[in-house]
Amino acid sequence: MKDQLRVVYKNTQELYRLINQLLDFRKVEMKREKLNLLPGDLEEFLRTVYEGFRPFAVDKGIDFDLNVAPAHWYMNFDHDKLHKIVNNLLSNAFKFTPESGRVTLSLTENEYGGRKYACISVSDTGIGIASDQVKHIFERFYQVQHNEQNKVGSGIGLHLVKEYVDMHQGSVHVSSEPGKGSCFTVFIPTDLAVAEETGMQDVSADAKKSGGERSVQEAGKKEIACGRRQ
Repeated sequence: MKDQLRVVYKNTQELYRLINQLLDFRKVEMKREKLNLLPGDLEEFLRTVYEGFRPFAVDKGIDFDLNVAPAHWYMNFDHDKLHKIVNNLLSNAFKFTPESGRVTLSLTENEYGGRKYACISVSDTGIGIASDQVKHIFERFYQVQHNEQNKVGSGIGLHLVKEYVDMHQGSVHVSSEPGKGSCFTVFIPTDLAVAEETGMQDVSADAKKSGGERSVQEAGKKEIACGRRQ
């Protein structure tokens, strides 16, 4: 009976998560999302997220680590959107990593083009993603094809991750190898400014391009080591 209730609870949580993703997706598509920047300690923020996922790691028999590099981590970011970004990446990591595997959440600081970035990475020793699919994974409704048919995503989560990262004028990079695992690294500028009155920041397309896309290009050229598995 206990196992049956656990399955029901897990399925209910997954359905709840999917519904929320659909609502968020709708807001993004309708251009109703804005960046609500608030100051906060990024290290403390990620530790809270980490603690929330520890029971999943114990339940599934997965080693779960948190690595934070020494730095000044008090900065402006959208707490709700960043939580959704990290939550999505960790949920995928646990979903596609088998028992006795490893998931690592890391935070480091790097500088590109004279701008400092907080680098949040989620790496795993899961089933990995084929190279011909990696370039499509942030496209809306794209579903990565796996041998395990019961582990197909909605095609919404990673698209939202990319949209929310772009809103922060950041970028997201992924490296993956089938059978060995994946590493997703999110770059968030540490110098984002909060509007004096509302705390809201509406990021224009030009800002996204100059901030996000350019850092992606630099990251690709430099073979980012930020948060990469050893």
